[in-house]
Amino acid sequence: MSLADKFASILCKELNLTDRESWHCNGRIGNGREAVDVCGEMNGKRVYIEIELRRDEPLTNVVKLWRAIEEDHHPKRVILVHAFSGHYPSSNTHRLNAQFIGKRMEKYCGARYFPLSFKFRPKKSASVLGDYRRRAAKSLAADIRNALETI
Repeated sequence: MSLADKFASILCKELNLTDRESWHCNGRIGNGREAVDVCGEMNGKRVYIEIELRRDEPLTNVVKLWRAIEEDHHPKRVILVHAFSGHYPSSNTHRLNAQFIGKRMEKYCGARYFPLSFKFRPKKSASVLGDYRRRAAKSLAADIRNALETI
């Protein structure tokens, strides 16, 4: 299991601890070609969560949801929570590009886009284990809940 999959699994468990909603890892979007890190429903809206640890391609995660909405007639009443680790400071070009497209997706197709930051910063090729990862996922789960309450 990759570092990203492990982190998503912990996040999913943390979300399920306190929410009445059911959250799942590796949820499918569109016609099943693509998956997101975590998905669930809140207030009658489908919520997709993409976690960016350090892959340097966060833009593709926005595009795959927008593409599913446009090409596969996926419902437009969806929310994409895009969580950026400490590897992506607010001035990072990859992050800025993803946020730019996320805001355009909101404007043109009606999906909601919420970028969030979290402090977890995994090292390249390092196995980040234990309490640090769990605490980061727990904190991110709380931030996601807070963001979704504003909808």
